[in-house]
Amino acid sequence: MSNYTKDWFDVRGLKTWDKLLEGRDIKTALEVGCYEGRASTFLLEKFPELYLVVIDIFYDDVTEAEDYAGYEPDYEKRFDENTAPYKDRVEKIKSDSFYGLSMEIIEESKYD
Repeated sequence: MSNYTKDWFDVRGLKTWDKLLEGRDIKTALEVGCYEGRASTFLLEKFPELYLVVIDIFYDDVTEAEDYAGYEPDYEKRFDENTAPYKDRVEKIKSDSFYGLSMEIIEESKYD
């Protein structure tokens, strides 16, 4: 059962992403800033063979965020719960985006 406190993706991205990804066969992807995993689950459902790497800082205390308006406590726990059915296809990197992306570049990671 999904547990989302915000509908950001449904409101802002679902229709656009669905159209942009139509007809594509994506096996690996990187998502930066996944919050509770709504876009992540969309991708994992749309592409049954997808291996998804996500980068998010997953604040223990959301007030540590530069702009924490709208963040809910325990969002990492909800991300884990929401993506649990796909846990063998999700790699979670707990990092800020700059460092996480830098490491992906250094490691020469490749995504579709």
